[in-house]
Amino acid sequence: MDDTLKRLLEAEKQADAMVAKAVGDRDRIVEKALEEIKAADDRFRARIPELREGFQKKAEERAAQAVAELRRRYGERREHLDEEIARRREQAVSRGLDTLLAPSAD
Repeated sequence: MDDTLKRLLEAEKQADAMVAKAVGDRDRIVEKALEEIKAADDRFRARIPELREGFQKKAEERAAQAVAELRRRYGERREHLDEEIARRREQAVSRGLDTLLAPSAD
């Protein structure tokens, strides 16, 4: 029985050593993962100005395109209105002349 007890105590020591090693391995893995996460976060934070600049540049380009499109449409509308004004002016002058030159019914 003494021999069995010694073997059991030795097995328990080995099991404790294995558990301690596993806990140490786990702790090292967790620490390494945390370091990698921090490094990735630092890289991301360092790129924020670059990312912001890219988004801002794209937004400015889209705004410039929108302004150009609005100006184009405004120009077309202005041109159309100018043509309409000229046409109506001609009609008004023509009617005014017709009225002035028409024989009176006196």
